Amino acid sequence: MKDTLIWMFQESLKKYPEVPCFLQKKNGHYRAINFREAWGKIYEISRGLLSLGVRKGDRVAILSENCIEWALIDMAIIHIGAINVAIYTTLPPEQMEYILSDSGAGYIFVQDIKLLEKLKRSKRNFDNLRVIMMGSVSEPTDGILDFETFLGMGSSLPLDNTSFDRLWMDIEPDEPASIIYTSGTTGEQKGAVLTHYNFISNVSSCKDVLVFKPGEIMLSVLPLSHVFGRLVEHYLTLSCGTTGVYVENLLNLRDIIREVKPHYMCVVPRVLELFNEGLSEAIDKEKTLKKIFLRFALSIDRNRNSITWNILNRIIFKNIRIAMGLGRLIFFISGGAALKKEIAQFFYNLGITVLEGYGLTETSPVISVNRPKWIKFGTVGKPLKDVDVRIAEDGEILVKGQNVMKCYYNKPDETLSAIDPDGWFHTGDVGEIDSDGFLKITDRKKDIIVLANGKKVAPQPVEARLKESPYISEAVLFGDENGRISAVVVPDFKRLQTMVKEQKIDTPLNDVKGIVRNKEIVKLIRNEISRLTNGFSDFEHLHRLYIMDREFSVETGEMTPTMKVKRHMVKAMFSNVHHASHFGKE
Repeated sequence: MKDTLIWMFQESLKKYPEVPCFLQKKNGHYRAINFREAWGKIYEISRGLLSLGVRKGDRVAILSENCIEWALIDMAIIHIGAINVAIYTTLPPEQMEYILSDSGAGYIFVQDIKLLEKLKRSKRNFDNLRVIMMGSVSEPTDGILDFETFLGMGSSLPLDNTSFDRLWMDIEPDEPASIIYTSGTTGEQKGAVLTHYNFISNVSSCKDVLVFKPGEIMLSVLPLSHVFGRLVEHYLTLSCGTTGVYVENLLNLRDIIREVKPHYMCVVPRVLELFNEGLSEAIDKEKTLKKIFLRFALSIDRNRNSITWNILNRIIFKNIRIAMGLGRLIFFISGGAALKKEIAQFFYNLGITVLEGYGLTETSPVISVNRPKWIKFGTVGKPLKDVDVRIAEDGEILVKGQNVMKCYYNKPDETLSAIDPDGWFHTGDVGEIDSDGFLKITDRKKDIIVLANGKKVAPQPVEARLKESPYISEAVLFGDENGRISAVVVPDFKRLQTMVKEQKIDTPLNDVKGIVRNKEIVKLIRNEISRLTNGFSDFEHLHRLYIMDREFSVETGEMTPTMKVKRHMVKAMFSNVHHASHFGKE
């Protein structure tokens, strides 16, 4: 047996043939596929790919939301030795074009007509790109196949089971399984080449901490095109015989959670914040005495072993968890961005465990994670087994292990600068390791602001403090041309509208630009910033403030598909604006 994703799946197939590996609600009905059925479909798709001429080392792209077909296609691609190039559905057409061109993908699976039309808006020449629709198409063309036709081509391929088995058995652990492109928070996207053994080593390390069981439910929320979702929601889940449940529409997430009652969920912090906000809104609707009691119960940090907490758990917390659909949730796994301490503490008080972790595309991805029985809020936990972490002299986090990528695709110079001769990957993140071995991320190395007086400011601690304000949703700091600090703030528009209504401020509720320009609102934001930065050094205080009149988004370029802020894009938008203390057309 080899350390490949293929052998991993084959082992699960032997152990759990009748256990559902995938479950999805479609058109109001749940559809389940067990491991034995999944293997049959993987075999069919693999034959279809081979009939198109796909061979070992060829790049095959997937443009789709999470679904059972995505998972099956991925396994089929790697079973024939090809390489999965997954593309976020939220990317602008130009970035889709870049990934297809840079990776040299000759084939792409597209989920539906809407995504196909988006793809066509790029300047990509489709003459050398074979498109396979993951459903039916009304008018197939030479370059576009519907799924049934694609499978039909495979069924006529002269390939017996023995020959196919020999094909996947010959694939080696050090061969590429996927090229996953970085989010581009600091500039141009780079394709991280991840081998079978990169993934397998990380699956093995994660199993020591994230103990999933056969038949338990992992609700898949993160995109499978993202390395965090791919590793934990897909590969680790398959390895453990756990059932991966896919959501047809994330707008219905709360209803789906109540229906499937998951044991595990991978989330980005924003999802937890939405849960927190939703529960707070529900509490606000209760009668006064009950509202006060619930607020009090949830606001005090308590040890779960205490008598008081156990009493509150029986009479309040347990019922809240059940009502949310989280009655049997064992833990959330949070990654992709920093989790606010108060959010982690809120869920802990409620009896819900959140394991915050840390990883990167280039590390397949998990580097460290908090343990279910040993959590330190504000840290990303202890490094995994077989993953070495050390802090360089300048504070940069360095990582070494079998989970570190093979290279950046077609970028040898970038690869050499990222992985030193001793095999240490330079993450670009700045952090520290405490006396218990817990890792804490303090900033990005490239984000450090050097002021005119030579002093250095790490923006993330200041930004995190600003976002403690109930009126500030997002904050980005950068240095201006004179070496002074400026900040772009995205307000919590819903809270501001509530304030306008309650205090009868003379601005229409639907006039967002008018609200952020209102003198009382600007004063409120400034006062919040002054209050929250009071303990910082003088040189860390803001010189100039811009208040956004809209959210950051992927479409407008300030956010990545995983909801990370592209700091360089925000800075480019505002660094040359001198005349206003807030952002908005004059």
